[in-house]
Order: sequence, then C-alpha cells, then structure tokens
Amino acid sequence: MSSPQPRHQVLVVTGPTGTGKTELALKAAQTFGGEIICADSRTVYRGMDIGTAKVAGQTSRIDSGDPCTSFRTGEGIPHYLVDVVEPNQEFSVAQFQKLASDRIDELFKKKKLPILAGGTGLYIKSMVDGLDFPDTKTGGNLRAKLEKLPLLTLITELERLDPDALALVDLKNPRRVLRAVEICLLTGVPFSRQQTKHEPKWDILQVALTCPREVLYQRLDARVDAMMRSGLLEEVRSLSELFGYDASAMTGIGYKQLGAHLRGELSLTESVELIKRDTRRYAKRQMTWFRRDERIQWVENAKSALGLIRAWYSEKG
Repeated sequence: MSSPQPRHQVLVVTGPTGTGKTELALKAAQTFGGEIICADSRTVYRGMDIGTAKVAGQTSRIDSGDPCTSFRTGEGIPHYLVDVVEPNQEFSVAQFQKLASDRIDELFKKKKLPILAGGTGLYIKSMVDGLDFPDTKTGGNLRAKLEKLPLLTLITELERLDPDALALVDLKNPRRVLRAVEICLLTGVPFSRQQTKHEPKWDILQVALTCPREVLYQRLDARVDAMMRSGLLEEVRSLSELFGYDASAMTGIGYKQLGAHLRGELSLTESVELIKRDTRRYAKRQMTWFRRDERIQWVENAKSALGLIRAWYSEKG
C-alpha cells in the first residue's frame, strides 16, 4: 500500500498589531523562498496606505483587468491581496478566503512557500480551519430596524446574543457588527458558532511573536506618532473628499478619529490620543483571540521564529 502524499506547506505569521509580523514574514520569505499573502482587513483598501502600515511600493496586477490580483513588491518580495477594493466597497472574509486560496494554489505551482501574514483573526481562521460561512439572506424589516441603531447599541446587542463574536467582528465597522447581530437574530444561533470547520488542506505552521504589554503599548504609541508625521491626516482628508466619512473603510482605527477632527468634533490632540487608545485596545483583543488557539507557536524574537520555521520546512518540505 502506497504512503499518502505529503501535503503542501503554508506558513502563517500572525499575532497582535505592532509585534513585528511584517518584518518576520519578510525575513521568512527571503530565507525560504516564499511570497506573502496579506491577511489584513484594512490593507485590501486602495489609498489607505499610511494608516494601515501597508508595504511601500507601486501596486501591480497579475491580470491587468482584475483588481483582485493586485500586489505590491516590498524588498523584492510580492505581497498579495493589497489594494483590492475601493474604501466605499464591501469586502468579506468569504471573499478573502477565496482569493487567498487561489493565490496559495498559484504559489504552489511556482514552488514558492505561501506565507499568510496578518492580524485579522477571522481571516487567519478561515484559512487554517477551512471555514464555511453562513449564507443567510438579509432580513428586510429586521435590517431596516437595525440600521437605525447606533453602533454602541449594536455592540451591546451582539454581546448579549453572542459574547464570543466580539473577538471575531471588527467592532469599529458598523456594517459588520450589524450583520453579525442580524445573523444571530435570523437563525437563532450565535454567529461565532456558524462557521463550519473542515480538515485543513495544507500542512500549516502558525507562528507569532510575543512582546511584553508595556513594550508593545509604547511601540504602538510611537507608531501612531510616526504615521502622523508621515501624513496620515492628509491621507484621511483626501479619502474623505473622495468617498465620504461613512464609507466602509473609514470606520477603521485612525480614519474614524481623524475624520471626527476634520468635521470639527475633536481637536487634533484628542483624535491622536483616541487613535493610540483604540490601537492598544485592538491589540489586547487580538491577543485574547490568538491565545485561544493552542496551535500557534509563540516565540520571543525573529531568530527563534526562523529556527522553528526552518525545522518545520526542512523536515516536511
């Protein structure tokens, strides 16, 4: 009886924002002949470069007529699934899953190591666990009722219906919070329990970098200051003029707070302090989410991470 064929390998570099995922993914790609697929729910939006810490460089397309094949090259390494949609367009985890899976298959054909890198927990989980997502139709009357509720009320309702969903859903995005509440109410089943898992198609190693909380928070505050010096305020102003403040992507951290400043609702100092606070809170939620997955290998630095990756890749590659 012949032995089963070994599965293709996929590396996942994940963890909270500010821990060094981008740098580690880049080093892994350079060391092991990989290319990067960005698992970030904000870098998919065009024009949102500074506030999402998007890899620098010009955007190219594998297929000139298909924006879903967009990528940027940073330090010689392609980064896929950036600049996919406009800030006023919706982009779902199911869309990400399909595009990322297609790109992984193409990288296997090129004999490249696919590196899934990012901190959007549900994006990562959709790939690692092969999730199927509920195909629940929008409820007309219910949707109209929910759309009248403020975001804070929707979050409170989601917490009542499905506390676990708070770690799954982008709480700064009213549309996604509304949709999670809607699914709970229409089906009677918590949103967090409606993703059906399948056996992973690939041999996956998940790696994340640890960082003391105090150090991480200092790093995040400094990054916000650097973004402001790099022109984040002008980026938000330009995007708001093109797409308005209610566009899907403009609810993201940095864009929402500076939008309030541009509308005269907050001083610049207040907006920047809110960005720092909300970034720290987001990192804390990410840590809670990723710590639940016992399959993630936590390491203290890039050197240790590369050693772990090398052992996994040479053993099975």
